[in-house]
Amino acid sequence: MDRAFVPCDDGLGDLGPRSDLRAAFEQRTGGCTVLERCRLAGSVAAVAVPAARAALAAARAGVPANVAVDGAILVNGRLQSPFEGALHDALRSLSAGQAIVDGEGTVVAACRGAAAPRAAAAAAAAGAPPAAPAAARRMDLPLWTRPWHVLDAARFDAALSGDAAQVSEGWDASVTGALPAHAHHVG
Repeated sequence: MDRAFVPCDDGLGDLGPRSDLRAAFEQRTGGCTVLERCRLAGSVAAVAVPAARAALAAARAGVPANVAVDGAILVNGRLQSPFEGALHDALRSLSAGQAIVDGEGTVVAACRGAAAPRAAAAAAAAGAPPAAPAAARRMDLPLWTRPWHVLDAARFDAALSGDAAQVSEGWDASVTGALPAHAHHVG
């Protein structure tokens, strides 16, 4: 996809103790985290998190936190869907001032100006979700808020299979299916 992404923790996800030190985009909600999905689809330019978690999230992600990144796509860290199919196309086509929202109007992804990561982090710190721009496309995408959303069988199965497909696309065809030298095939 070759786009720069900024995974964002909007502060609305709560997985109990798992959320104490980890941002929403660091939670495994299938085969991958949102941070890993962003890296598979392009690159991660920064992360947007509440100030209390900024240093920790930046160190783990290896990118700066809450910095201005012009033209990057802000992705909600609670998204429990691989970047494939219609979502892949929608993310690729986002331009400045446009957003993708779920059925309830929550921002799933947005392409905003350079100040967007700071504004998203400020909104999360205040306990409010980022506001959707006027040009918003609605898509039926799963966003989690509680542990039982992540563990919902249909959501988890779809996320797991989609993530496995995306990860395996990056494998070299010459080694796909080949056994390591130390392994023995039985059966």
